[in-house]
Amino acid sequence: MKNLAFLIVIIVMLSCNNTKNITASSIGLVPLDNYFVKNNVTLTDDTTYEAITSNVTFENNFGVAKTMDNKIITPDFNGQTVVAVILKPTNKNVSVKLLKATLAGKDLNIYYSISNNGADLTYTQTPTAIATVPRALDAKNVNFFSQDVKVKTIPLVY
Repeated sequence: MKNLAFLIVIIVMLSCNNTKNITASSIGLVPLDNYFVKNNVTLTDDTTYEAITSNVTFENNFGVAKTMDNKIITPDFNGQTVVAVILKPTNKNVSVKLLKATLAGKDLNIYYSISNNGADLTYTQTPTAIATVPRALDAKNVNFFSQDVKVKTIPLVY
């Protein structure tokens, strides 16, 4: 009888310690190359992170850089979310690039890199990377990673 009780206690303890590892799944990341941050957007931090789920917010923050021969991809907010990494305006040759997106449980993870060759520019630029990702209704947060280190978490609001 003691052995049976001991065995039950061991089984209960093992089942309580069984934590599920959430494996991240890659999801599509489509760059929106022909957009710019509007001048009326206030950038108070060195890096601003955005997760946009509505066309109104997107149009308030970004403008289209249309030329005769470029193709503009318009986000479809019924099935997509827009993510963005925006750096403060600078006269240095700095760029930001979105590398990949993954979905892990209730977290949408966005990985990006910043490159800076130190060269001076003759104008001021606002380095920006914007992309669409498939809308994940289960996602509650967007985590931004630079060099595989989480630097910012923002809530995803629909």
